[in-house]
Amino acid sequence: MEHTRQTNLAQVANILGVNIHKKMLQDILKDIEQKICSNSFSWIATVNPEILLKAHKNKTYRKLLNTASLSVADGAGVMLAALFMGEALPARIPGVDLVYSICNIAEKNSKSVFLLGGNQINNQKSIEELHKKYPRLSLTGTAHIDHKNKQSVKTIIKQLSQKPPDVVLVALGAPHQEIVIYKHLSKTHGISLAMGIGGSLDMISGALPRAPKVLRIIGIEWLWRLLLQPTRARRIFNATIVFPLKTIAYWLRIQTMYRTNILSLILDKDKNILIAERVDSPGHWQMPQGGKDKGESLKNTFFREMQEELGSNTFSVHRIVKNFYKYTWPKWHKLNSGYKGQRQSLVIATATDPNALNPDKREFSQLAWVSRAEILNRVHAVRKEATKKALEHLNTSNVL
Repeated sequence: MEHTRQTNLAQVANILGVNIHKKMLQDILKDIEQKICSNSFSWIATVNPEILLKAHKNKTYRKLLNTASLSVADGAGVMLAALFMGEALPARIPGVDLVYSICNIAEKNSKSVFLLGGNQINNQKSIEELHKKYPRLSLTGTAHIDHKNKQSVKTIIKQLSQKPPDVVLVALGAPHQEIVIYKHLSKTHGISLAMGIGGSLDMISGALPRAPKVLRIIGIEWLWRLLLQPTRARRIFNATIVFPLKTIAYWLRIQTMYRTNILSLILDKDKNILIAERVDSPGHWQMPQGGKDKGESLKNTFFREMQEELGSNTFSVHRIVKNFYKYTWPKWHKLNSGYKGQRQSLVIATATDPNALNPDKREFSQLAWVSRAEILNRVHAVRKEATKKALEHLNTSNVL
C-alpha cells in the first residue's frame, strides 16, 4: 500500500506526485530562518523538472522528496506545470539564489555552514566567493564525498557528527544528495538544516557563468546552459520537452484512469474480520488493501500486499471478486497518486496462522478482529460503502 496523507491544498501544490509548498518568497525566507535557528533537523528540496521526472519514475525517491520540511520550485518549467495542473505557485527560487539567501541568514544569526560534495577546486573557490559576499559568515569547511562508497559516506558523516555545522549544503546532484540528507544527515545530531544544491557551486565559484539576468527573469536560463554545456543537451531536452509531455499525460490520467486495487477481507477461525488502523491517520480503521502491479495476477497481488503490510503470507484464499467497487478520489489524492480513483477487486481469505501477523509499523499502528455485525461501526466513514459491498459478497459465498 502506498498510503497518502491528506494535504492542505491551500499550502501545497502537487506535480507528478511531488509536493511543493505554495509560499511567497518572504515567507520562504522567514521559514528558513526559523529552521536554521531551531534545535531540530529540517531539510529543503529544490524541485526542478529533472528531479520531478526522476521522482515520477521512482516511487521510493518520490516518497523521500515528500518528507522534505520545505519544497520550493526551482525553474520556470515547474511554475508552468503547476499552473497547468491548476496548482499555481507564488514564487520560484533558483537553487543558487537560495544558497545565497541561506548564507545571508546564517551570517545574520551567527550560524555555521558546511559544503558537502562538489570538487576540491570549486569548493575552495566557492568558500572564497562566499566570504567576499558574507565576510562574517562561518564557513566551517568542505568535503568531497563518494556517495557510492559506504565507507566514504560513513567517514564524512562521522566527521560532521563530531563538530556539527548548523547548515549543510549538499552538492551531489539528484537523487544522491537527497538520499544522503534523508539517510544520514537527518540522523546527525546538531545539524539544523540541510539542502541539496546540485551544481550551484559551479556558478558560485565562477566555473560556470550564470545566465544574464534577463534570461533568468523570462525563464530560459536553460538556453544559456545549453550554449555553455552542449553535453547537457539530453538533460535539457528532458526538462523542456519530456517534462511538459509527462505533465500533460499525468493530467489526462487523473481525469480518466482508475488504479487497480485489491481489498482484503480476511477471516479468522471464528469468522471475525481483520481491520487495521492507519499510521498516517489515527482512528482511521479499514480492511487491508493495496495496488496491483503491472502484469500481476490479483491472487499474487494479495499475497505480496499481505507480506508487505502484515508480514505474513499464511492465508487461504476462498474467493476473488473482480471489479466489485469503484470510487473517485478527492483532488489532493488524485494529484498525489496520478489516478482519478480506484477500481477494487475483493479477495476473501482466511488467516491460517493469525499469530504470525506482524504489521508494518509504517503502514498500520495496530490490528483488530471484529465481528461482521460490528465492522461497519468500526471502519472509517470513507470505507463503509466498500465494506458493505464486501460483506454482501461474503454472505453469498460458501465461506460462512
